[in-house]
Amino acid sequence: MKYLKYTFLSICCLFMANIATAQFLVYGTAGLSGLQYSPEGGTSGARSGFGGGIGYSLALSSSWKIGLAAEMATYSSKASFGTLSEGYEYGTGENKFRISYSLKDYEEKQNITALSVPLTLQYQTGGIIGFFLSGGVKLGMPVSARASISPGTVNVSGEYEYEGQTYTNLPQHGFPEGTKLPETESKIDLGYSVAATLEAGVRIKKVYAGLYLDYGLTDMRKTKDRHALEYQESTPAVFVHNSILNTGFVNKVNLFSAGLKIRVQF
Repeated sequence: MKYLKYTFLSICCLFMANIATAQFLVYGTAGLSGLQYSPEGGTSGARSGFGGGIGYSLALSSSWKIGLAAEMATYSSKASFGTLSEGYEYGTGENKFRISYSLKDYEEKQNITALSVPLTLQYQTGGIIGFFLSGGVKLGMPVSARASISPGTVNVSGEYEYEGQTYTNLPQHGFPEGTKLPETESKIDLGYSVAATLEAGVRIKKVYAGLYLDYGLTDMRKTKDRHALEYQESTPAVFVHNSILNTGFVNKVNLFSAGLKIRVQF
């Protein structure tokens, strides 16, 4: 990661030193764009997204160019569980108990907006009409990350070992049974992303149209040990909901995007 930062700084210095000969560029993207992960006991999939960016392209020769840009893009994904179940310890001393919950027909949609800085190297053929191929790396950081949660029907029990008693069907004490929970939202705690980016297509003069692929190389999660449903001692009848992306139901989260990209250079 340290060498990647130095590379970015070096490229930025190169652009600043040759800003007079660099070409301005704008582009837009649309396609399948989301978070790639495999939830334990559930299914997930990326949904549609779009983006756009501005930047500069510096010619190294008649065929080779290096590009640096700033890009904003949206990503959306959805996860579904027939039943989402978990058990964990809560409290201390005589107040310590094991809380177990199950959520039937759980669904969660994640919506992310991220700011990225792509650094690419491009090869293109000459003439009015030609082909191009580019590849590089993209550093990204979420500016907004929210989960829309439909928890489904919940069953919660509390097992107090020192009492030898398990409590169920006591919603006022945080142990509901067969209760339909309302939809809610939760912030997703995500960090930076490093992704590989590829693009190939056709060039007509200074208009580039092609297919692109961004594949995340790093796990974006900053928090990994929360519970999808958290008990609150102060208000036991009201639960805190967390995105599954910040729980143990998911072991890795990567950005993924593929689709159509159109770019114009000036």
